[in-house]
Amino acid sequence: MARNYLNYKAQANRDYEAHKSECGRLTDITNSRYLGEFANYASAVAESRREHYAQSKGSFYCSRECHIS
Repeated sequence: MARNYLNYKAQANRDYEAHKSECGRLTDITNSRYLGEFANYASAVAESRREHYAQSKGSFYCSRECHIS
């Protein structure tokens, strides 16, 4: 299971991006919320939408399937 984080800072389009701990785009962990460990990345993104920001999406670099533009 991978650790997953959500950026506190929204992107220009107001989306919040979730990342796996090993993602190179997760540059500053202090500006991120720890989501937890999940069996799959889609579950982490769903948790982010349900519990934090409805406009959460997956990182293109963590999973193209979970990245919604």
